Amino acid sequence: MPMTRAKNKKSDKDHCRSADSDYFFYCGVNGYTGLIRTIGAYPEMKRFLHSPDSFLDKGVILKDSRTTKAGIVEIDNRKYFLKRYNNKGLIYTLKYLFRKSRPLKVLPATQALRRLGIPCPEVIAALSRRRRGILQASYLLTENLENIISPENYIRESVARPDIYVKFQSHICAYLKKMHDAGIRHGDLKLSNIYCRKDPDGLEFGLYDFDGTDFLRNPLSQGMRVKEYARIISSWIIISGNINVPVDRERIVRGFNKKYFECNGIEMDIASLNKQIDHYLNRKRKY
Repeated sequence: MPMTRAKNKKSDKDHCRSADSDYFFYCGVNGYTGLIRTIGAYPEMKRFLHSPDSFLDKGVILKDSRTTKAGIVEIDNRKYFLKRYNNKGLIYTLKYLFRKSRPLKVLPATQALRRLGIPCPEVIAALSRRRRGILQASYLLTENLENIISPENYIRESVARPDIYVKFQSHICAYLKKMHDAGIRHGDLKLSNIYCRKDPDGLEFGLYDFDGTDFLRNPLSQGMRVKEYARIISSWIIISGNINVPVDRERIVRGFNKKYFECNGIEMDIASLNKQIDHYLNRKRKY
């Protein structure tokens, strides 16, 4: 099934891209609509747009639950990460009757972060499938990041190589400074949403999973910033405990506060930070 710029074939200027966008609108059969990068318009990519599930079924599945199914798929001899968001029932149906699907929220978040110089996977396609206005499923196709080091592994390595932890702190604080000043709140900064991978210069840290990312009109308040930092610190503490790596909470908090001061010129409220860390540590939630 060929891709179409729009049902009524409006001009490229009207329908395909704005001055700062590399995406064009796709409207296909079976209710699939969304945005796709023009550079992804290869022969097999057209078949993917017609039936994303057929590619996911043949892929390497990383997660399969009631809410999502995700895995590595191959399209035109290239590997991509594909995530399908399932319809979870009546409340979900009502919620998304007049809302954008999650992939269409993730796309502007990645674009904004990449413009700020923050590493994150590039979105290739953000699609939704609706029937009579009801969202059946939505799909996020991104570049596949290779040479990823799990949080468990780089936490272990940081014991013997403290420079890894210092680099982690420095990069994350610099990223959050840019995001928060731009009014962007990630919303779920556990370590599993902060990737680490080997590159020619050593280790690269970046961010992904922007399902809960918010755009605010003004820079984030101190309280909002504290919550983001507390999420990271509590996640480091929990994973360290899970893999029996000794962790000095006071040292971690002090180190993040120091880096925060270097980036922002002010210190976080340590009492508020520790209170929020305790809140996350006491929650029964995957980190």
